[in-house]
Amino acid sequence: MPALERSGDPVEPRSRGARRRSLFRRFYLAFLLASVVALVPLGVYLTSR
Repeated sequence: MPALERSGDPVEPRSRGARRRSLFRRFYLAFLLASVVALVPLGVYLTSR
């Protein structure tokens, strides 16, 4: 996200923390998406049975 990096003036000192936070957010979003993708067919299978 270049817009988020441009919002903060000193990007150099906090680059490691921001990168770790963005990586954690990306991992959380991927986990959430995977859980939804796994739960939707399971719910459809349970309701259709």
